Amino acid sequence: MKMITEDIIGQSLKEVNAQYEQAIRQLAGLNRTIQNLQKYASHLINVGDFSVKPHRISNEAWRKRASEMIKELIKLNKKDYPTFNSVLVPIYIQLRNVYGVVLDQLRKDYRYNNDTLRYPSAFESISDDDMVRSIFDSLLVGLFPEDYFKDEALERIERGDNYEEIIVDDPPEEVILKIIAPLAVKRNDNSYGYIDTFKFVCNHMKCSWGNLQTRYINRNDVSEPPSKAVIIASNISVQKKFIKTVRALLADNNDL
Repeated sequence: MKMITEDIIGQSLKEVNAQYEQAIRQLAGLNRTIQNLQKYASHLINVGDFSVKPHRISNEAWRKRASEMIKELIKLNKKDYPTFNSVLVPIYIQLRNVYGVVLDQLRKDYRYNNDTLRYPSAFESISDDDMVRSIFDSLLVGLFPEDYFKDEALERIERGDNYEEIIVDDPPEEVILKIIAPLAVKRNDNSYGYIDTFKFVCNHMKCSWGNLQTRYINRNDVSEPPSKAVIIASNISVQKKFIKTVRALLADNNDL
């Protein structure tokens, strides 16, 4: 009886110690999260730069983002991936077979970490683990065709093709947007439709926009002066000058 009692006490103490160590780790992680959030909030208040994202997106935000990509894959390849679960299954298999992720244990950890009696789905549990959800993201992107993420018009621009050569099926306005996209990214432009970068390029083109508008009005027999985007889209020589200006600005690190 004494031996049994000592064994029970010893086992209980080990369990308490294990729970204590786990609580310490969780508190340390929570403290880091709080510190990161405090830094993020301070940055927003002091600088007012709302383009900076938090250190870690929430579980809900991650699930929403992943779900949007899964739905996009279903629309793209309904034959191989007709349902939401048909996308999850091959990802779960790779998580288990390649990366050694035990999804059932992940679900148990989620229950413990979030103090819930219900069993979450594996998808929900993954959202709670930064490392596993990062692997999930990579595997999900890998299910898309290689050419899905390519932008033909943008690639041609980067190769130096002329504007008239890059028009495929896109409207001229969309092609113009793609032309300025690399420069807009370089300038950290968050304006709608990269309008700030568009104006920036137009200001550097040294065009007589008034004369160009007058020519457009006379040539097309319209009463309203066209926008600069319409002029660029309808005039080959202006298009070429627009592209040349974008390239020059991309190469110039001092004038952005």
